[in-house]
Amino acid sequence: MKNLKITLFSILSTLILFTSCTNNEPVDVTQPNTEESQSITTVLDQLSRQFDTDGNLNSSLNPSGNVVFDFCFNFTYPLDLSYNNGATVNVNGLNELIQILVNSTPELYISGIALPLDVEVYNENTNAIEIVTISNEQDFESLLEDCEFDEEDTCQCYEIYEPVCVEINHPNGESFMVTYPNDCYAQCDGFDSDDIIEDCGDDYNSDDFYCFELNFPFSITTDNGEVIEINSEDELNTVLYDVYFYDLVYPFSITLLENDQDETITINNDAEFEIILENCYDDDNGNDDDDDDDNEFDCTTDEISTLLVNCLWKIDFIDFNEYIYNFNADSTFTLHSEGNLLSIGAWTLNAIDNAYIITLNAQLPMYNDQWIITDCDDENLTIDSLEYPQAIIYSIFCNDNDNGNNTLDCTIEEGIGNILTQCPWIIEFLGSDQYIYTFNTNGSYELSTANNIVTTGTWSITTNENTFYIVINAASSELNDEWIMTNCNEGSIEFESLEFPQADIYVIDCD
Repeated sequence: MKNLKITLFSILSTLILFTSCTNNEPVDVTQPNTEESQSITTVLDQLSRQFDTDGNLNSSLNPSGNVVFDFCFNFTYPLDLSYNNGATVNVNGLNELIQILVNSTPELYISGIALPLDVEVYNENTNAIEIVTISNEQDFESLLEDCEFDEEDTCQCYEIYEPVCVEINHPNGESFMVTYPNDCYAQCDGFDSDDIIEDCGDDYNSDDFYCFELNFPFSITTDNGEVIEINSEDELNTVLYDVYFYDLVYPFSITLLENDQDETITINNDAEFEIILENCYDDDNGNDDDDDDDNEFDCTTDEISTLLVNCLWKIDFIDFNEYIYNFNADSTFTLHSEGNLLSIGAWTLNAIDNAYIITLNAQLPMYNDQWIITDCDDENLTIDSLEYPQAIIYSIFCNDNDNGNNTLDCTIEEGIGNILTQCPWIIEFLGSDQYIYTFNTNGSYELSTANNIVTTGTWSITTNENTFYIVINAASSELNDEWIMTNCNEGSIEFESLEFPQADIYVIDCD
């Protein structure tokens, strides 16, 4: 694989080449017609963040592994760029551009580009990659506005690998697949359940494809006909970042991961590889002659009901909206958000067509929902919302004693008190001053530093408009405080001080 290494020496050499001549043979070299562009500087700064300092793709920032969907657009090459010192460079592909990014410094960087140029963008109306011409700096600025680089990314996804695919149309009339780690990432990019394909089939470019591993080195042929040797997983991910189609070059070797006995074999043609893929796909999806029940659960309705009652259940939307359900044994529930009671209602559990359905009828119809149990055993439930399939549902504050009491339930005073008294709490001020609160179950507390007790006092829990407050009365009145509960997360609750709003409050992990 050819990498373009841009150094100060090579740039000076380029300048000498363009300006020198012999006495007898003048050199006629046509310089690229570049122009200063703030847009190209902005673009390359943003693009550099997709890679680490070695030029490898940062997987946490590139869930789809495709530049158009993870970044915003893709250049069509070649490009003519110019440095801030006037030197020009011709770039023939993304890998060469990455090397320019890696080698750029605050003193030497790209500041100009030759226009017009073409870029590849995704058109959600046609579900296709389309070519757009950038004719001038104004067009370039409009493209960047559409990319919304300045907007904060508010989309957060869970890190469970349950790959889904989206089929996209290519300008050549063919279609290709974009693979996301799970449906949350696909929804963050604007795809909905009608777009998402859960069966990705031959997604063998993944650490989580357990049937086999590709052995390095091997070669691929990209969609522009270039043959590239791949020597590592990082190199493969980077090479494929702007590739829509590729073929493996035969022969190559793989390691089969079966029955704890790894076996290395050589694949010589399409037919041999197709057999491996089919066998692997069938095994991965449990397609076994003895497996006749697609909806076999290892739990009963009574066990599901117990799990529902013994935990709080959070439904988490990708736009940061979070709601907590507290299911009661009498088939009622309460719904909370950020410490506030939103609604009450009734829940029922029914077995319908070999599936378990939880129906939630809220006093406010806007909070009605239906949940389906997709997997369960005597300790865990996996739940999806039928009304809000983009949301994630999971349990928090579960009790192991199976007595049905939510003793760590942050929606009731008893639960908040139990959480407060489990571990010490720190209030930290901007000047790094820290004070430790130790709340006792008898309603007393001690406030201390690392070396001594500062004061003692009493604490109590009050409510106002469905919001919980911790009232702290100190023996030294200047240390009185009141904390408001702002959120309830798995394993902890969050408070803010009303007397000292600049301070941070957090719990010490005492497990």
